[in-house]
Parts: sequence; structure tokens; C-alpha cells
Amino acid sequence: MTRWVTLRFAPIPPGLASLALAACAMAGLCAPAVSATPPAEQGKVVGLAFVGRMVADLDRSVAFYKELGFRQDPAANPAWRRDEVLEHLYGIGSVETRMAKMYVINSSTQQHFVVYLRELRGLNRRNLSNHTAWDPGVSHFGLIVPDAERTWSQLQAASLLHAVGLDELVTETLADYERKALSLAREPAEMQALKQKLAQNLPTAPLFDSERFARNLEAAYRLMSERRGELPKAFSV
Repeated sequence: MTRWVTLRFAPIPPGLASLALAACAMAGLCAPAVSATPPAEQGKVVGLAFVGRMVADLDRSVAFYKELGFRQDPAANPAWRRDEVLEHLYGIGSVETRMAKMYVINSSTQQHFVVYLRELRGLNRRNLSNHTAWDPGVSHFGLIVPDAERTWSQLQAASLLHAVGLDELVTETLADYERKALSLAREPAEMQALKQKLAQNLPTAPLFDSERFARNLEAAYRLMSERRGELPKAFSV
């Protein structure tokens, strides 16, 4: 199944890698899901679903896109409405936005390509070029990724295995997955060794350290609260 994912301030990523063995040794073995998507396209960006832009004048922008052959979706109400997200982000009130959804049909795929146009009032759009302020008009876009949900679950499984110190169970291809599963099923000693390793890692593995997780989460909340109204930026705890 094809899904789209939303990205902001990021380049189009390369093909996603890593097929993870979904079950830890303690839980037994299970087979991965089989997809109808061609292997060459699984987990890779194959198209653009939509683009979003902040505009200075929504009515003029709608007219411009109509001249290009786009149609306006009547289901998207272009009326002004309060934007609580931007209000919270900047710590001020009375921020409003209105939006129009424009679309055109791709002649080759017969699917809609969508442009979301958004106008803002109540918050000054500041220039991003001086690196002192975030401009809410920066573009965002949606990428079409076949089997996005399946790929995401594989990455989650790999992350969990890494968190418990069992990186040797992470595989790159379906063939590697099958070989690893058969090896564990045929070699009881190898399975037992994995069980012992997992048991030894439990006391110190981040995945099972709930106190550490709680401390880090609280630290993240405190930092976000302290940075309220500042430029959005990544941080680690």
C-alpha cells in the first residue's frame, strides 16, 4: 500500500535500508510480511504527493494557480480561523490563518497533485536569511513512499534490537532474514546464547531503563518550556 509522509526543512532522503528481524530471541521467531510492491521501490521515495506554501495574499495566489490549470477544492474552507499551534509556538495570541487546497490531475498517474496555500495574520513573517528567526512560510511537502508503514515497522524493530544490544539480529535483505531465522531454528546453542545475552543486557539496556527514560522525558519537557517563543531547533537529552 502506498502512503505519503510529511517532511519539513529536510531534503528528500535516499532509499531506506535495513530489514530487521522483528522478534527478539526471547519471543521466538516470526516471518516478515510479504509485500506486492516491487522490491526496487519498497521504502523509497517514488513521487511527490503535495506541497505546502505560506503566501502573502491567498486570493491572488489562488487566481495564479487557477491560471496554471489547478482547481480549488471546495471542501477546504478558506475562512480565517485561529491558529493555536503558532500561538503556542510563539507565545502570543490572535494568530489566524486561512488555507486553500489546489489540485491538478497527473496525466501519467491519474492521481491528484495538491498545493496547500496558507495566509497568515497576527504574526510578522521575519526573514530567515539572517538566521535569527524562523519564517513560518518555509515550504513543506509530502513524499509518496510505497509500503511506508511496513518500512517504518522494520526500522522500529531494528531500533528495538539495537536498544537491547542484539544488533546481530538486524538484517539488510529478506534473504538474510530467512537465513538468520533458519539458523536460529536449527542451532539451539545459538538461540540459547542470544537468550543469555538478552538476559544479561536487561538491567542496563535503555529500552528497559524506565527511570532513565522518565528523567530524560522530564528534561526534554523542561527544555521545551524554557525555549518557548524561540526558534524551533533540534536538541538531545
